[in-house]
Amino acid sequence: MKKYIIALVLTGLLVGCSDRDESTVSNVNETTSAPETTAETTTAEEITTESESVSDGYNFKVETDGIFFCEGSICQKIELDCSEFLESVEKYDKDPEEFLTIADFNFDGYDDLFVPTRVGAPNIPGKYFYMNPTRDFNPFEEWDELNKIGLLMSVDSENQVLNLSETGSAVDHEVTVYKWKTGKLHPLSHEIQYAVYNQIYIDHFEFDDAGKETFIKRERALLDENNEWLGTEEVEFPHSYAFSVNENSVEVLLDGEIVQNIECGHTLSEKNLFFEDYDFDGYNDLFIINENFNGTYYRYVPDTGLFENWDELNKIGKFMYTGVSSNVSIGKILVQDDGNGQTFIYKWSDESLILVERSETVIDENTNESVKKWYYIDENGNEVIRDA
Repeated sequence: MKKYIIALVLTGLLVGCSDRDESTVSNVNETTSAPETTAETTTAEEITTESESVSDGYNFKVETDGIFFCEGSICQKIELDCSEFLESVEKYDKDPEEFLTIADFNFDGYDDLFVPTRVGAPNIPGKYFYMNPTRDFNPFEEWDELNKIGLLMSVDSENQVLNLSETGSAVDHEVTVYKWKTGKLHPLSHEIQYAVYNQIYIDHFEFDDAGKETFIKRERALLDENNEWLGTEEVEFPHSYAFSVNENSVEVLLDGEIVQNIECGHTLSEKNLFFEDYDFDGYNDLFIINENFNGTYYRYVPDTGLFENWDELNKIGKFMYTGVSSNVSIGKILVQDDGNGQTFIYKWSDESLILVERSETVIDENTNESVKKWYYIDENGNEVIRDA
């Protein structure tokens, strides 16, 4: 299935600022399948109360072979293999009942139940059970619709949506927002955060009623010198254009018509496309990155309305971004971070790109601490240390 990146109107190099949404919750376990369960009736006398968790009259007790539930005169045993769950909580100074999630996942006014398979790592897997208020006995039933996802989601009661946060690393994560429609869970939006060298990007998608996912916008994170989050700025796309990503090529569309097809030698996704005004002429250009963080630059040519292979930037062929150097006097620059403590600063001179600064991170022999050294390139092409 093709996915389309819709172009936005170009109003500048990088415009717009917005604060990052911190309302979603990152989970703490990795994905696994949970065991099958059945439900059976038990009596109040069979439930011990030593470590019960109470929420709005709900009483739960976790045992190896299941969850005991009691509310007034209604009691139930939800048969479930909880051995892995109990083993994973032994290192915490908490009762296992405190790790159960009791929330109204379908917004019907009755709290439901999520039982984790285990805790202690990203992306909590487990089983959902919904409260069926029409049943006098065994009110909790296994929830097929949510168990298709099988990971703990956070509840946004104000907006009547569920948020699924999936963490891949300290930087990489995805958030999908779901809404209930006629008893089925439908995705509304999807946000993907990922890193390319030291740059963090966030891609935003939306879903239509048929479940088709459409790219909306890309943002770049703004970090201070201590890598603390300051906010984001939107990365604009070339004026009036859209891009259709196929398996090994990119179609350039204008008003829905294909005007150019760019072939690539590797598998592509939306993450492979980067748009910035690399030559500061007021038009954003295109960089197609490959799996090794090398890639190919294409310059947008206003006279033809096409993207042409860019020999000057392809001499470098590495991921670069526009930015501000610590030496602000050199003006508009391109920054290349090699991911190993070195940063290269380039500036245009006529149609040629010249290296004007370089930095490196080294270990001081006396203090054994990391030190960042900056060098500038003099008129003869020699490196001169500027500061450390």
